[in-house]
Amino acid sequence: MAETPKGGINEQQLKKCVTGDAIALDQKFKPTIKYAPQAKFIIACNAAFTIKDETDGMFRRFHYIRWDRQFKNSDAIKDLDLLIMEKELHLVVDWCLEGLKALTKRGEFDVPLSVLERNEAEKIANNSVLGFITEFNYVQDHLMAPTGKTEFLQEYNNWCRDNSRSPVNGNNFWKRIKKLFPGLKDSRRMSNGSQKLFINLKVKSLNDDSHTIKTEEIPF
Repeated sequence: MAETPKGGINEQQLKKCVTGDAIALDQKFKPTIKYAPQAKFIIACNAAFTIKDETDGMFRRFHYIRWDRQFKNSDAIKDLDLLIMEKELHLVVDWCLEGLKALTKRGEFDVPLSVLERNEAEKIANNSVLGFITEFNYVQDHLMAPTGKTEFLQEYNNWCRDNSRSPVNGNNFWKRIKKLFPGLKDSRRMSNGSQKLFINLKVKSLNDDSHTIKTEEIPF
């Protein structure tokens, strides 16, 4: 395709391609055949596509690499690919083989910090609940339940509206919150003459040593 779609993609099909599972290939006027892809994929796009899968099944298979350098006017080298093929192709081949040897020896990619940070940013960009929790730096309070449950959900919806994010419904919101905070508890007590539900989450202060959620710790 010329460009990745701005909306969602067929995540299940892409997951099969990335993991090497058999996929069905339709042939015009011929029987459907099955094929198990073995290649790694390089997807070049101006903006990352949306991933709706809540699990880690997609993100752990991607390495987001940001290319933010633009070459304009005198900075651009005309026909660079042809020049490399003419004068440096043997060096490029050696470079690729050295990389393959190192990858085979390690058995996995050596992912740099910049890519790990980019992956975390994409997780947050694709999960409005995680984005809300991260921006306000909510942590679990082990001593009391200081936050109104209804107000907490309303604050999330307001944040989504102000940041042009799509909110999930109430049931899915609390499911995701409980994944982020397995120790989440409700408590009912009087407030302004009526009973209200409170939860044991709070905004982390500067001198608070409570543990902050990190995306790699999410129990998908």
